[in-house]
Amino acid sequence: MSITSTVDAVRAHAGRVGHIAYGASVAGLGVLCLLAGDLGYIFQPVPRWMPFGSWLSYGCAAVLLAGGLALLAPKTARLAALVLTIQFCLWLLLLNLPTTLAKPTLVGNWEGCGLNMTVIAGGWILVALWERPSGRAARLLGARGVRLARYVFAAGVPLVGLAHFVNAREATVYVPTWFPLRIGWVYLTGAGHIAAGLAILFGVIPRLAAVLEAAQITAFVIIAHIPAVCAAPGNRLEWAQLAYAAAIAASAWLVAATFDDGSTSRAKSRMR
Repeated sequence: MSITSTVDAVRAHAGRVGHIAYGASVAGLGVLCLLAGDLGYIFQPVPRWMPFGSWLSYGCAAVLLAGGLALLAPKTARLAALVLTIQFCLWLLLLNLPTTLAKPTLVGNWEGCGLNMTVIAGGWILVALWERPSGRAARLLGARGVRLARYVFAAGVPLVGLAHFVNAREATVYVPTWFPLRIGWVYLTGAGHIAAGLAILFGVIPRLAAVLEAAQITAFVIIAHIPAVCAAPGNRLEWAQLAYAAAIAASAWLVAATFDDGSTSRAKSRMR
């Protein structure tokens, strides 16, 4: 079987799997944030100056839980995807970006923006494929909305890759100890993130790039995060990182599923 045939076979089921994984992982994030009462487990913490900070954290966590579960039911999936996408966008604009612009030399802040952009893309794709474009909203829905979501994803993953290079030694903690040349894997995966993002952004074998990026993130979930949770099942932070990484992997598969010879119709049917 050729590489192209393999990529097409994998992508054929990516939409439905990505949809289910996205809903389940987002619901998991909601549970963890409710238990902790703090969004800082996953995203930028609520600033102290913001009124009702703790209530805002619990409210956002409840939206994550309810929205993630609602995504798994066909009758409520469309509304859930819209609400989650709006919430992720608000976190990016109100929490991630202000912190990043206040300290632009901290690569970790840019990485936080990139990670949030990937989950925004996943939710946006679900909204764009479900909604029927009409009026001004058509600019953000349908095939055009899918393309915009891809660009958001493609712009986000290089920020994650950049952090692999700048904070390489710190990132080796996420590489299993039995891997040889652990820091080399950090550089390799960082380069993979950057290459995939640029390939999708500029249309250079974007289908292959999207599938390889999704496979890389999924492998990271399986090889790094699941063993970390098994080693410390009482550590909420490890659970949070697993759920967040799973949401990003799901978004990557949703992006990969939309590359269907320029058409979104079959991708839409696979996600239902």
